[in-house]
Amino acid sequence: MPITLILEENTDVRNCKQIYDQGYRDSGTYQVYSSNQGMLTVYCDMETDGGGWTVFQRREDGSVNFYRNWKEYRTGFGEPDQEFWMGEENINEMNVCNLFILTWRSNDSRYNTGDLFHTPRARLRVTTYITFVGVQYRASSPRLRLDNLHYISGEGENELRVNMTNCANVTKYAKYNSFNVGPPPTFTLSVHGYNGTAGNSLSLHNGQYFSTYDNDQDNYRTNCASRDKGAWWYNGCHNANLNGLYQPCEVAWSSALWFSFDDDFAGLRFIEMKIRPL
Repeated sequence: MPITLILEENTDVRNCKQIYDQGYRDSGTYQVYSSNQGMLTVYCDMETDGGGWTVFQRREDGSVNFYRNWKEYRTGFGEPDQEFWMGEENINEMNVCNLFILTWRSNDSRYNTGDLFHTPRARLRVTTYITFVGVQYRASSPRLRLDNLHYISGEGENELRVNMTNCANVTKYAKYNSFNVGPPPTFTLSVHGYNGTAGNSLSLHNGQYFSTYDNDQDNYRTNCASRDKGAWWYNGCHNANLNGLYQPCEVAWSSALWFSFDDDFAGLRFIEMKIRPL
């Protein structure tokens, strides 16, 4: 029997929490919708602290250089299931192949023409009864970038969680019940309501502009990003430098660190930053 299917971009799914609420429990890459950029490929943590977290930064092995310029931080770099900051913008490299399979009997009255079958990535509208259909579609969509962190964090109230492990394999976390990144060109950080085990190293950075070595927006007499080999919401300069150099155990301002973790400037072994709507 001839069939007709309409495959629609699902603009209702804007974050990993909504995907989690649809019943998906596997951590991994999914697609969400951004009012700024359309469909975005993101990494969803579906296991930590109730799941539904959209991850926007990860450090784990030093394979990716984080000492980059302003343009690269805006467009993003790395892979969302590996080390990355906001993913990549290159649409040509973001073909994601998704397989949707629907199966039912043609006389099954439970399904009506016009029914919607939801997935995290798209919707299938049934326009006629079918016995079996396998639909495969390829979608090109940009991944998260600095601009999209503003759009995603700005769409309602969000919480932030930072998971960290030091060079002795001690794991701690910092959680904030209010998190927002403002619009360009400053991408101002707003973060409040700390709780956790790692200490509140972000308090110094609240209200600060995002800086890179070629776009100095900090409050210090020299360029913090250049001095500390990172890119961050520097003040004058930092208690947290999570985009600094990946050098676990090394005590230096330039290390990727969270000062209150051990009350020193020692580099961390693992870092993951993620947000979730409240």
